[in-house]
Amino acid sequence: MAIFLTLPFLGLVLLFNLDYDREFAWNFLKGDCSDYANWIYNRIYNNPKPVDVAFIGSSVTKSSINDFLLEKTFRKHSQLDWHFANLSFCQYGRNMNFVILKDLLTKKDVKFLVLEVRQDENRFGHPMFPYLADNETVLASHLLFNHDCFRDLYLASVSRVEYWKQRIFYKKPDYEKNERDYGHAYWNQVVDSTKLEVIGLGEVKLHQKKEIPIFRSMNMQYPKYYIEKINRLCKTHDVELLFLYTPFYGGIGFPPKELAFFQRFGEVFIPPASFFEKKSNWADRVHINIHGANPNSIWFAEEFIAYLKRKGNSF
Repeated sequence: MAIFLTLPFLGLVLLFNLDYDREFAWNFLKGDCSDYANWIYNRIYNNPKPVDVAFIGSSVTKSSINDFLLEKTFRKHSQLDWHFANLSFCQYGRNMNFVILKDLLTKKDVKFLVLEVRQDENRFGHPMFPYLADNETVLASHLLFNHDCFRDLYLASVSRVEYWKQRIFYKKPDYEKNERDYGHAYWNQVVDSTKLEVIGLGEVKLHQKKEIPIFRSMNMQYPKYYIEKINRLCKTHDVELLFLYTPFYGGIGFPPKELAFFQRFGEVFIPPASFFEKKSNWADRVHINIHGANPNSIWFAEEFIAYLKRKGNSF
């Protein structure tokens, strides 16, 4: 009986001590988030263009930051030849933010990381985390407050078995090469304004909902664990950590619930309410469209320059 139980355990230990190719991992997510994983891999590993300022978050940031326009505006007003990249990936999960940053810092000398902030933190991990994370990151995941701990370990094992099956039995696929420099997701559609009214009222009620402090503290342990890991990783690589607030519709009147926590690590940029109050700037309740993203991106470029000047940079 002991041998029967020991063999699978030893196999699992071996599996997580073997190589897990980063190109395979990123392309294992094919089909998710409109194949942005393939683009992110190429932007980090194959595109020689630097990444001086990186944006990492969910599709909320992917749709709201036009990195091409931001870079153009920043260069025009600062005369600095800096490069911006929106490396956000769909769905929420601070563990995925950490994974993307970790890969990025193996290849690029980043000056600033701008991390997405919403009205409130998601207390769960990202569903694609176990497929993408390297062995060390999977095994170092927060155990106590991770609702998906065993699921993540199982799915991470599945993806690694698939990698070794491919490596041993099949020819390596010719993964797509994507040479695009910028990651902004262009949304042109405009949501029905009558739906937004209902959505806005619901958002207000959600924000004002009373919470039991001890339960909230427990629910925030998991995302905060990864924010702190991100902060430590930034410090190790001499990257300055910043935050950008991007609310859902109806939420711009409320500050982020964890604002004080974020301010412990860096500046939190809060955009003008006008970008988020205008109904024609919304593609749906979560994503602003190009009509909102462009002024939001120009505003951030100008605010970022002002921030750099306050920090003693001269242009």
